[in-house]
Amino acid sequence: MTSTSYIVIQGTPLNSDMTMSEFIDQSDFSWDDVSFGNSSYTIELLQCDKPVKVSFWSDVAFTYSGTGHARVKEGPDLENTKNIRSVSFSSDEP
Repeated sequence: MTSTSYIVIQGTPLNSDMTMSEFIDQSDFSWDDVSFGNSSYTIELLQCDKPVKVSFWSDVAFTYSGTGHARVKEGPDLENTKNIRSVSFSSDEP
C-alpha cells in the first residue's frame, strides 16, 4: 500500500499525483478562473473574508506559433499539464 497526501481546496481533493487539468476537471473552477505564470497557475478565492490566492506550482506548457527568433507564445496548452508539485496560499490584505 502506498501513501498519498491530500489537501481539499474549495471542496475538491488535490492529491500528490494530480495534474492541473485533472484538478480543474474535478472542481467547480474553469480555466477562466486561472491566471498563468511560467511555472504556476493561480486561482483567487474571492468568497473568503479576505481574498486568498492559491498558487499551484507546476510547469506550464505553452503553445507557440512561428519558428526561431520570430516564435511567439500564444497561450497555455491546457491539454498537456504537468503534475502539481506544491500549493501555496497568500493574501495581499493584512
